[in-house]
Amino acid sequence: MIYLISAYKGTGKDTLYKMLSGGKCTAKFKWSVYRYPKCDKPMITQTARRIAFADELKKVVKRRLGLPPDFDEKKFKDRRIRDRMSFRDFCIQIGEAKKKGDPHYWAKKAFKDYVDGDVLVTDWRFQSELDYVQSLVGPENVVTIRLFRQGAPVPDDDDPIEHQLDRYTPDYLIVPLKKDSDQVALATKRINPVFSQYDKCDYYLDHQYIRPVKKGQ
Repeated sequence: MIYLISAYKGTGKDTLYKMLSGGKCTAKFKWSVYRYPKCDKPMITQTARRIAFADELKKVVKRRLGLPPDFDEKKFKDRRIRDRMSFRDFCIQIGEAKKKGDPHYWAKKAFKDYVDGDVLVTDWRFQSELDYVQSLVGPENVVTIRLFRQGAPVPDDDDPIEHQLDRYTPDYLIVPLKKDSDQVALATKRINPVFSQYDKCDYYLDHQYIRPVKKGQ
């Protein structure tokens, strides 16, 4: 099964992956899971291999800018580094240029060595990426997840990539366990009204993957 996670930057996509994979993770989030009523696909229950659509793009940008392979793009992502542009700006520019020739260019790069097994994609941002993955393994083997956290800043309306999937109806919505109903209400208001229809699952996610929801949670 391939799990695609979408969320605004800073929400915790990589943090969720580290939790589920048993990796080093300082954030002790617990996540409440909500399911779209028509969804009968399983939530991730075991360690999955990570794939990111933008990993190869970041390598290309580093080479073009003459940056070392260990350049910390997360630390300097939004700082201007050349021609009044940030590392993120260059990623968007070069990424979109390649996609004009082939909308699935970066998705193909990300999955070029994929054979089988569970995979968790931590940076799903475009419908074209979903289309490619579904063509690769079949729609029945792809689970879409939206991650929302109240503390994550909402990107500007004119951001070229962050709002592409706001109106998409994912299989699951994952929010912090604490005051989760308030989180869902806010996600419904900020992102997509369809979230008001989602049903709360009888488990939540933490470092032990899945735990049953106790009475009162």
